Amino acid sequence: MIQGPPLSGLDEGAQRMKLLSSLSAAQAVAWDHMQAHGGPDDPDAYADYGAATDFHTALILDAPGTETNADGELPTGE
Repeated sequence: MIQGPPLSGLDEGAQRMKLLSSLSAAQAVAWDHMQAHGGPDDPDAYADYGAATDFHTALILDAPGTETNADGELPTGE
């Protein structure tokens, strides 16, 4: 597990940036793990990567200050 310094004492914006930074690093590790275990053509490796992606997305959606659309999804910027 990737773990950084504690978030206590940081304002909401700084906490959010730390969360996004940690999640970005964790997502990169999940990608590397998938590639090392057969890539997206390996069903188990791809399922593990998908589970990590879903977990990281849920953390972002639950983070303070996250803006979502009417369906509770992150905006796509389109």
